Formats: sequence, C-alpha cells, structure tokens
Amino acid sequence: MKKIFFGLLAMFAMTFVSCKDEAGNPDPGTPVNVAGAVEGTYTGTWTRTDAANADNVKSGTGTLTFTQYNDENYVVTVNAKCADLEVDITANANINPAFVFFNALPTDFGNSFSGRVTEEKDASISFAKTIRDGRKQYTYYYEFSGSKQ
Repeated sequence: MKKIFFGLLAMFAMTFVSCKDEAGNPDPGTPVNVAGAVEGTYTGTWTRTDAANADNVKSGTGTLTFTQYNDENYVVTVNAKCADLEVDITANANINPAFVFFNALPTDFGNSFSGRVTEEKDASISFAKTIRDGRKQYTYYYEFSGSKQ
C-alpha cells in the first residue's frame, strides 16, 4: 500500500512541475565558409614511396588546388597535379572548421585521402594508391606539402 501511495504522490507532484520557458535553443551562429577560405592553388613537393620497397622514393614539384563545390561551405573539389609522378587526380572532399579535409569514399585518389590546410596558406595531403601493370599490382604512398600562391 505504501508503494502505491508514494507512486501516486510522485505522479501528483510531477503534474505541477514543468521546464523553464526561457531555456530556448542556443543560437547556431552564421556558418563559416571554410571551403571559400582555402580556395586557391598551393605549389609544393610531391613524394611517392613504394609500399614494397621504402627505399624506392621519387619526388617532384606539383600543385594542389581547392575549389569551393556548388557554394557549399564545407565541401571542396581537390585537384592534385604532378607531371614528374604522373599525378592528375580530382575528387570532392569534406572540409571542417579546423581546415582538415577528407574523403573516405573510393575515388581516383585511391580508397581515401586526407589532409590539412594550416593558417589558410600551407597545405598537405596523403593517400595510398594501387596501380595495376599487367598482372602485377603496385601500391604507392603519395604525400604533398606546399604553400598557397
């Protein structure tokens, strides 16, 4: 009987309790145009390392270009070029307010890629790509580091 009485008393007390009306939702603020801030061409050094032989390293000068995708604040089109390493790849990537860009979907870069833009003037990217040559398969690790022009 006591349990029922205390249960009814608790339910009766809760009917007169409510949430604050003035709590409201926080202001989300204006979205940051991260994609527009990093837009441009970054020139620097590309490095390709053979996954099977770490001593087999080649490098060359190339570019990494960011273009804002369809006025999206957090999506950029990434274009990587290096004639010395036969790199000419384009794909879309998400970019967050910390200026880290990434794509986890299969693209021409390989399975995924990620990178960072620091102080809106220096960029880096890394990814692995597997290339077929006849019946053989070679995996290479690509890295870029450069500055905005």
